[in-house]
Amino acid sequence: MRMPPFLRRVPPGVWSMTVLVSNAAEQVEHEGWDPLEVDLRDARGKDDVLARLGVAGSFPAHYGRNWDAAYYCLTDLSWRPEVPRVLLVRGPVDTVLRGVFEDAVDHWAASRTPLWIIVHDGDAPALDEQPG
Repeated sequence: MRMPPFLRRVPPGVWSMTVLVSNAAEQVEHEGWDPLEVDLRDARGKDDVLARLGVAGSFPAHYGRNWDAAYYCLTDLSWRPEVPRVLLVRGPVDTVLRGVFEDAVDHWAASRTPLWIIVHDGDAPALDEQPG
């Protein structure tokens, strides 16, 4: 299993891209990874954001559509393939959601199924601005 080309320079984390890789999900899937995509560009508030995140992650029926439930689902994912995952987010990400994403990435960091979250139109560090 190889790393998708657009991720080769960055460790797992929450990253922003000024130009979204048009075939990012296809690249992720082609390499045997698990792509999740959520479009938040026209989301209308917290409830809509949480509902869209639940659909994107195929969250279980008991998903409570609150920030804690989103965190728990993003740190479980036992219903998804046990491979590295990439969540592709289109649209703005507020401070609370960014915190949920960062905590989920931290949870998976030491596992064999790390999580990358790529935000198009967010305030995460730019993809080419690696920490270091």
